[in-house]
Amino acid sequence: MPPLAARHAHEEFEDTPGIDKGFFVLMGNNHYVMKSIKEKEPERLKAFVAWLLGAAKGYAVKLVNPGGVEMWKDHASGNVHSVDDNVDYFNVTPRQIMREGGPDGG
Repeated sequence: MPPLAARHAHEEFEDTPGIDKGFFVLMGNNHYVMKSIKEKEPERLKAFVAWLLGAAKGYAVKLVNPGGVEMWKDHASGNVHSVDDNVDYFNVTPRQIMREGGPDGG
């Protein structure tokens, strides 16, 4: 779930009683995440990921097609095709996003 949709997700959870609930916060294409990786600031990244999880009241980090959205924005039918493709502007790879931005990163 994107962080901006967290409030709505929690409202939906309230309307759905009797099941375990929790959601993963989508961060695989977050500009701040990619910028922190590019600038080699793991402590800032770690603090941001923790803050975003807390602010959204999320359960865990979700990385879907890391860096792919940025490539899609700038290129016709753009996407990343491997974990080592360079993501334009940020000069990071999906591998770096998964390694640094994931639950064991930072």
